Amino acid sequence: MSELTGELKKIAESLQNNRNDKRNPLEECEALKQLLNSGMSQAEIAKALNHSRDWVAIRLTLRKASDEIKQFVHDGVIKDCRTLYDLHLFEKTHSHSAHNLIRKIRNNEISGPYRVAIANAKSGFTCKPRKQLVLRARQKGNSLTLHIVGRKSPFIFDIPKEAWS
Repeated sequence: MSELTGELKKIAESLQNNRNDKRNPLEECEALKQLLNSGMSQAEIAKALNHSRDWVAIRLTLRKASDEIKQFVHDGVIKDCRTLYDLHLFEKTHSHSAHNLIRKIRNNEISGPYRVAIANAKSGFTCKPRKQLVLRARQKGNSLTLHIVGRKSPFIFDIPKEAWS
């Protein structure tokens, strides 16, 4: 941090001394934004603060969070930066479902950790198709049986006769 001077050094020191969680994530975001606007890169900021680049990037991303998400911080409902970040990403990718979750959080209808609730809400959307390796394929009548690597039981498909030609 010796390369920083004046006001930038004060900002960096306040972020570095924030290990005791006195500053909320939006205040951290604003402080990081000032360092970024001074001409420092995210990598330089991370190095000066002795944090990872992800730590810096996650906090800077909160600038783009919706007012509803930012209000959680102001109201003291959510203080964890990673939870806010996850909620923001969910809102960007699945707006309607995220707003339902935000409403439930606002109405205190969520039990347990919010990050778990976010992960559960996202789970319906994050299934990605995987390539399956077929060990054996067998046709018997109108059925096609596929034996897949890593599965105990095979997939069985009933296929109409017209599709076989």
